[in-house]
Parts: sequence; C-alpha cells; structure tokens
Amino acid sequence: MLQILSSKSLAHIGRMTCLVLTLCVSTGPLPASPISPLPTSPKGKGPLGYPIAPVPFTSVKITDSFWGQRLQASREVTIPLAFSKCEETGRYTNFSNAAAHLADPTKVFTIKDGTFSFDDTDPYKTIEGASYILQTYPDARLEAYIDSVIAVIASAQEPDGYLYTSRTQNPQHPHPWAGDRRWVKEEDLSHELYNLGHMVDAACAHYQATGKRNFLDVAIRYADCVCREVGPKADQACVVPGHQIAEMALARLYLVTTRPSSCSTGAARPPSCTTIARLTSLWWNRTRPWATLCEQPICTLAWLTWRP
Repeated sequence: MLQILSSKSLAHIGRMTCLVLTLCVSTGPLPASPISPLPTSPKGKGPLGYPIAPVPFTSVKITDSFWGQRLQASREVTIPLAFSKCEETGRYTNFSNAAAHLADPTKVFTIKDGTFSFDDTDPYKTIEGASYILQTYPDARLEAYIDSVIAVIASAQEPDGYLYTSRTQNPQHPHPWAGDRRWVKEEDLSHELYNLGHMVDAACAHYQATGKRNFLDVAIRYADCVCREVGPKADQACVVPGHQIAEMALARLYLVTTRPSSCSTGAARPPSCTTIARLTSLWWNRTRPWATLCEQPICTLAWLTWRP
C-alpha cells in the first residue's frame, strides 16, 4: 500500500505519527493549571470521556537554552512584527469597515484587489501565538494590546454571530471568493469555516492563558451561528470545509467550555462531530480515499474513540 501513496501523503502520515506519539508521552507531574480546559468526566475516564488527557499548555514552562531562545525571539521580534503587519496591510481596517457598515448600512467599502478571503485569520493566528507567549512571559502591555485588537474584531460581528469581513464590509459586492450568499462557496474559496477555526483556536488559547472571556464569547457566538446554519438538514448549508482546522477547533471549544450546543443535537459528543466532522469524513472518503488514511481530521478520531 505504501507504494500507492504519494510522498506528500507519506509526509502527512509521519506528521500524524509524531502527533500521536506526542499525545501519548507522559512527562510526569506538572503544576496544576489555574484554568482547567479539560474538565474530568463524571465517570472518571479522563476529560469528558476521552481516553487521552493532554497536558494544558498553561501547566508547561519552557526554559531550556534551545527552545527558550526561540520563545524569546518570538516574544521580542516575531509577534510584534506580525501585529505590525496586520496594521500595515489593513487587516484591522477590514474589521473596522465591517463594523462601520453594521452601524450604518449605507456605508459600504470596496474589497481591494490582491486581498484574500482568509485575511481575517492573520490577527487570529497572531493572537493565538501571543497568548501562548503570555503564559511563559506575562506582559501587561502585550495583553492590553491584544484586548484592543479583540475589541476591533468583536465590533465586526453580525447580530446572529456571523463574522466574516470579506462579506460584511460590502454584502452586495463581497470578495469574489465569498459568493453571493453565506456558505455558498465554502467548498470553493470562501474560507468562512477556515476563518471560524482559527478564530476559535485563538480564542481558546487566549482564554486559557488569561482567563478572559472577551474573545471566547465572540468565538462561541460564531460557532453557534455555524451550528445553526451548516449541517445535513434541509434548511442548512450541506457543505464541508477544505481544511481540518474548523473541526479541530470546534472540538477544542467543546473541551474548553463544556458548553452544550445546538450542534450536539442532544447527543453527548463534541459539537463538531454531528455537524462538520461527519460531513468532512464523508467528503474525504468520496473524493480522496487514500488521503483519508493520513489526513482525516483529528476530531473524527475523537468521534470514533469517545466513550461516555
């Protein structure tokens, strides 16, 4: 079978193997986290029934000379540069424009050529990385700056939770990749669920590092919007994302909040399992059967291994 798989697929297998090994390795007892992202199942089988309990990043301190230098470089150079690029390239302006349109629908903004429908994720990814750094290097100034960025992001959220500046800035003439309606080009290039995934990942990291809910609540509202509008029912958009970040992030959000969601349809499983993950599994099996062996989203594994 290995002869059938491409070198790219084999590389994916290698990465997945490393991930599984990382999850299975125990490094011994660590200090308790001030915010536990994985509440224990009532039946004592680990976090919410999962057989494997990852160590919260808030319980880990890296101080060795090799990785410590990398973290220091990220704190002093990479993260400030990434935030400055978000400002310089108009990433924050997209959110401000969307907020302006929500406040006054007569205000619309032309989507500039050369921009991408996934530009919203650049601030999300940078906030996620900065949140991890805050755990090791508390920094009141950086934390305040992150809060100011989150405020700009939150201002662009539509009343029902939808947050996608490539459409909200100019609903009648959105980004060419966005389509004329929500989700209609999700399987093409809209990246709406990709954006959701990176927002949720960043919001969970920020909450775990700081204990603040200002970004987490924004992410929950968008996740709830997706749960209502995306799925297999007749009145939902039956679409699947082209990237596994959406499913992985929704599973993480479930573990961080243990919040019942309409996604679960009453079943005691992570919300993504009955909406996006199941559809994604079907899509991978239909279109790329061999890739399924190495690229199947991790939350689909959670669906198969979860025990009540």
